[in-house]
Amino acid sequence: MSIRGALAATGVVRFSFNGQIASVSGIPIGGPIQSILRLNGRVIPQTLLTFPVQRFDTVAIDLTFNITGRSEEDELSQELTDIAHLNVAEHFATYDPEDL
Repeated sequence: MSIRGALAATGVVRFSFNGQIASVSGIPIGGPIQSILRLNGRVIPQTLLTFPVQRFDTVAIDLTFNITGRSEEDELSQELTDIAHLNVAEHFATYDPEDL
């Protein structure tokens, strides 16, 4: 049995037309709600939903809510962009053409 098959057999997890997790217990995945798939405690990508499970394996889905609606990676990217913009602004704020 695959991870997808095991999750589908619970009746709690629904899948989208492209085979990705669409909802868990009626909670739709997307926007501020994201899912983290775990196999035996290890985070795995949803591209491994076809991976076979063995007897005594544990499959879990963590749901996370991000109030901004963006993933943590998007937020980190935005924070780094903000820092870069601040550094540029600080550089120009201290720039004096007469120092040349």
